[in-house]
Amino acid sequence: MAEIWDESLTWAKYHLRITKRLIENYYNYEEKRFIIGIINEIALTTSHTINAYLLYSHKTQNTKLSILASERIKTFKTKITPKLIPRIESNQLIRILNIKKAQKASPIQYQKNEKILLLIKEEYQTISIKELTQLTNSLENTIKTFPKP
Repeated sequence: MAEIWDESLTWAKYHLRITKRLIENYYNYEEKRFIIGIINEIALTTSHTINAYLLYSHKTQNTKLSILASERIKTFKTKITPKLIPRIESNQLIRILNIKKAQKASPIQYQKNEKILLLIKEEYQTISIKELTQLTNSLENTIKTFPKP
């Protein structure tokens, strides 16, 4: 019988495959839209992964879940990370969400070589394809180590 978190985990794996395929194809095209696509897909993967962990924790440990995204992230960091996910991987997941939030809010998005330049709170920040690849690998490891009931 499928558990309540299986759907979120399945979507996370699906978006992870898309992310990996975009990273592989990036070197064929090297366009800004590929990096933006990678950021979008890795953020979707992260959201579904966090949701799967939240649902798993809710079902197995009776963790209370809020409907507010900020509260769910707080629950993820305080109640799930210490028990189910190493802190380093948890920080990587939060980093991915922060990158997506910054990319969405940035009025300037400029690509140069393998990096994208974003204007965030009047500061320029660069994100490289190498960093996105490392975050993808960390995310893949987090999905692979999802607890088996």
